[in-house]
Amino acid sequence: MRLNLPQLSRSDSTVVTLAYQPIIIGYFVIVAAYYMVMTPLHLSVRSGSSLLLLASLSLLTAIASIAAWKLASKKLSIVQFELLVGSINLLIISNILAALYVDYDQSKLVYFIIIVMVFALASASTRQALFSILVALACLSVQVAVSDPSATKIYAFVGFAASIGSVAIAYYLRRAIWLALDASNEAEAAREYAEDRLAKAVEINETMRLQSMTDDLTGLPNRRGFFAKLVEGKLLASQSEPVQLMLLDLDGFKAVNDSYGHNMGDELLRCVSRRLEEHCLDDGYVSRIGGDEFSILHFGGDDSKSLKDWCEALLSLIAETYLIEDRLIQISGSIGCCEVVADETDNELLQKADFALIHAKKSGKNRHVIFDGEHAERAERHFRIERALRTADFDKEIDIVFQPQFDLVRQTYVGAEALARWSNPLVGEIGPGQFIKIAEETGLIANITTTVLKKTIEARRKVDVGFPVSVNLSAYDLNSNQTTNEILDCLDQGNVAPEHIEFEITETAMMADADRATANLNRLVDRGHSIALDDFGTGYSNFNYLRTLPIHKLKVDRSFLENQADPMTERVLRSLVGMVRTLDVPCLIEGVEDQLDLVLAQRAGINLVQGFLFGRPMSIEALQAEIVRMESFESRAKSA
Repeated sequence: MRLNLPQLSRSDSTVVTLAYQPIIIGYFVIVAAYYMVMTPLHLSVRSGSSLLLLASLSLLTAIASIAAWKLASKKLSIVQFELLVGSINLLIISNILAALYVDYDQSKLVYFIIIVMVFALASASTRQALFSILVALACLSVQVAVSDPSATKIYAFVGFAASIGSVAIAYYLRRAIWLALDASNEAEAAREYAEDRLAKAVEINETMRLQSMTDDLTGLPNRRGFFAKLVEGKLLASQSEPVQLMLLDLDGFKAVNDSYGHNMGDELLRCVSRRLEEHCLDDGYVSRIGGDEFSILHFGGDDSKSLKDWCEALLSLIAETYLIEDRLIQISGSIGCCEVVADETDNELLQKADFALIHAKKSGKNRHVIFDGEHAERAERHFRIERALRTADFDKEIDIVFQPQFDLVRQTYVGAEALARWSNPLVGEIGPGQFIKIAEETGLIANITTTVLKKTIEARRKVDVGFPVSVNLSAYDLNSNQTTNEILDCLDQGNVAPEHIEFEITETAMMADADRATANLNRLVDRGHSIALDDFGTGYSNFNYLRTLPIHKLKVDRSFLENQADPMTERVLRSLVGMVRTLDVPCLIEGVEDQLDLVLAQRAGINLVQGFLFGRPMSIEALQAEIVRMESFESRAKSA
């Protein structure tokens, strides 16, 4: 690529003359020194009028050269340089003419040839060089014609040669200087161009760096910017400066987004961001790390009361009403906070703050929780389970037990739910209430689901219990096409009849991506598998939405059997069962553990039950034995 650089014009003789300045100064110095020496020599060999003429002219030339030397050291124009050099050249020619006038000698004519070469070298410009050469050769011609006509031919040849040589010297010397100047000018321009490009590149790089660390929607630092600032925070913490890391999550933002659209949600995020910046102006650094989640680095204030007051003031500010597009919007926020420790990794600090945030939300939202020793114990247990999940061999470590489902009308078992039991060498036996949620959070639940399904199919084929067994699917499973493919592969490889395997889902599992979840659910239904909706009544319970789902059974959550002494318990349960009947699907209630639970279920009109009263989770062999025992009991009762 050719750079568009400025070039030195050939007509820019001023620049060449200025570059020629050192030569001109040197010329004046040599001329001054020469005639300073010649002046006393004239005194030693001359006398009378010739002495006066030659000595005076020589001294004048020396003094004039010194003066020209001083003037040439200053910044002069090209015309001024030409006048200075021209004056000295004329004085030199005058000295030669005076010497020939006083004592003509043909050999002295060679001085004209010498000064022609000197003028070619030392003139300020090409035009001055040509003029000075022309004057010197003219004087030579006149002198020869007057004093020695017989030598005219010889000196004509000599003068011609001298003129050619001197003109060539004058031209090519100045051309060489011009080319050097042009190259120097181009190099300088290239350097300036490179420096300009470098400065622009640095500016662009800095702009891109800032953009890469800035959230486009809110203008706050993004996740990358947050981690860069966290490095500074850990450095301050290493110097015993108090620094706290906070994670803030907006409560109710999803409802605003779903109800009013993404544009309203985006504007709400911008409004929240401005309030956060206002609150964190002096002692905090706020960034948006994704969705409706923000991170804050709080500097100073290690006193727990002042930190509590700071968090509560922030939550109060967030909870104030927002006016967006003529609508009044109100949300709240939850904060998880932990102390920044210099020797902990970024991930460890985030896990602490996130753990505190989860507890803030579980505690009722619109509040803050500061990570403490009690949280540390829970978090350590949580992280140990997570680490164990990541390295677990589920085929060896997971066992399947089955809890039977009983039909009160037919007085027989009609199904069973497959439940996972995990025993790990690092953390021991872990209940599903602990490890299932962690597996869902870490994306490891798909491995557990496929393992449970494989082992359930294997158990169902090994022992024919005569009814379907159900396997639970998580939100992650339903929203992952890949996991659904793996589930279908397991069913194909297991070569099990569709009516032998049922799948249980929850309402909340369907809400993350309803369209995708429904599509994957239909893929299972198309294979002939039935679907049961688990924990019914605890989620959204949108009947219009439920009508669109391929549901074959509803399982009422055990929470509806709590507060047995409260008359409202039975009324609520009756109402719920009445609504279920509008969907025209069987209804089963979980958690029937005693006779009072059973009475409540029967009085509410529920015929299908599951709970400890009808069997604890057991192996497939124990379940078969229980079925045989019941059938034997019924047979004896009929015989009697």
